[in-house]
Amino acid sequence: MALRMLEIVGDIKTLARCRNVLDQRRVTDVWQLTGAVHTHNEEGADPPETDDIRPPDRGSLRALVQKGDQQAILDALSAVVSSDPKARIVLLPVDATEPEPKVSEAEAFRQRISTPRQVLYSTIATGGKPTLTYYGYVVLATLVAAVGLLTDSVAVVIGAMVIAPLLGPLLALAFGSTLGDADLIRRSLITASSGIALALVLSFGAGVVFPLDVETREITSRLGVGLDGLLVAIASGAAGALAASRGTPGALVGVMVAVAILPPTTVVGLMLGQGRLIDAWGAFQLLGLNIAGLHLAAQAVFVANGIRPGSWWQKRGANQSRVLSTLVSGAVVLVFLVTFFTRDFV
Repeated sequence: MALRMLEIVGDIKTLARCRNVLDQRRVTDVWQLTGAVHTHNEEGADPPETDDIRPPDRGSLRALVQKGDQQAILDALSAVVSSDPKARIVLLPVDATEPEPKVSEAEAFRQRISTPRQVLYSTIATGGKPTLTYYGYVVLATLVAAVGLLTDSVAVVIGAMVIAPLLGPLLALAFGSTLGDADLIRRSLITASSGIALALVLSFGAGVVFPLDVETREITSRLGVGLDGLLVAIASGAAGALAASRGTPGALVGVMVAVAILPPTTVVGLMLGQGRLIDAWGAFQLLGLNIAGLHLAAQAVFVANGIRPGSWWQKRGANQSRVLSTLVSGAVVLVFLVTFFTRDFV
């Protein structure tokens, strides 16, 4: 449903200021709860001394807000509650309400493509954390991918893509670059690079231990860069960011991202294990190009969806972060495009 419920908990003065903000915004409904709440253990018994569920000087303010208006209202309320160290804003989903508010077609479209920054952050930032589960999936996906590449089995390679967890940290990196969030950028960089490094080590070991036929189609198709790989990376990055922005499931998008990242990584390790440095370099170029294209597309979608910090000083840092990441990723893609389209003239 397009509605969400905002609840602000704080002292009476903070709630009054928040009420003024809500009165100036478009909200479906707003109501306030104040005063202490006591629950008697037995009829006529005094409440326990520890019963301070809602002290007399504190309360809560609730409002039903359309999805398309939530970001602006959250930013305005955040500026108000920042002066109250005990205040808190909670955003809750609403399954149904009666009567259901009517919205125009234009407003319905705006709500479909609008998800508050805070909601996206809580969802996407989780994927940027290096957990044991993440590394476990990397190990399993790499081993399955190595088997599929060594046996030239498309089905097995696709199976590896299904369990590869690379969407989370790469999407978190693009989201952090869009917001200029240094902590999220650093954490997602560590998670993504360590996962790729682990895949390289495992595939290198597989290349040393197992005999390798480099003439298989699954391997030869990833020994160099091409427009098809770049297009897959750009499409998967854009699809991942769009799915996250709209709050839709990203499982299939994660498979697309894995197609662009995990097989080239595994081929790099296999080639290094066989001592074929030139082939390893070609696969590494494909990997770098895919990461750059994916990051560039995902960041562009986040920016197009209006994802930006709430305060002006954070916006300045976000602008610098976006410019820097765009220059780096764009330079990689540009070098490839120039090389690709001028190679026949050299």
